[in-house]
Amino acid sequence: MRKHEEAVRLYGNGSTQRDIAKRFGVSQSTIGLWLAKAGVVARRNGPSPRSLADRFWEKVEFKPGDCWRWLASGNVLGYGKILSEGGAANGRWLKAHRVSYELENGPIPNGLVIDHACREPSCVNPAHLEAVTQSENCKRGLTGEHGNRWP
Repeated sequence: MRKHEEAVRLYGNGSTQRDIAKRFGVSQSTIGLWLAKAGVVARRNGPSPRSLADRFWEKVEFKPGDCWRWLASGNVLGYGKILSEGGAANGRWLKAHRVSYELENGPIPNGLVIDHACREPSCVNPAHLEAVTQSENCKRGLTGEHGNRWP
C-alpha cells in the first residue's frame, strides 16, 4: 500500500493528521493534500467524530413510562436542539424531538410534522411522538387531546 493510501486508511480509523504526519515524516499540510486528493473531508485534529445517535442519547434523561427530557440546548419554546453531523462548522441545528422520531422510526413522511402526544416540548420519548399533519397537530394543541400541559 502506498503512503497516501495508508494515510487515508489511518485517518478513516480515527488517527489525527498530526499523528499520521509524524508516522510518515511529512508535514501536516502534506497529509491534508493527500486526504484532499482522495476526496476525504478533513476534520480538525482530535478524535473521530461521534455519530448523531451517540451524541443524542447521552443528552436524554430517561424515565420509564414517562417523558424523556432533553437535557441539552433548547429554543425559547422549550424544544430541544442538536447540531447535525456536520458540527459547528458545517452542521445545522436539528429539533431534538424530530431526531428522536427518525432514529426510532425512520424518515418523517413528507407533509407531516411530529406531534408530542404528551404536550411537553422537551420530551424526546419516541412513544410520545407521532407523525401527523400540521392541521391535526394544531387541533390537538388547542383541544387538549392527549392531555394539555397549559392551564
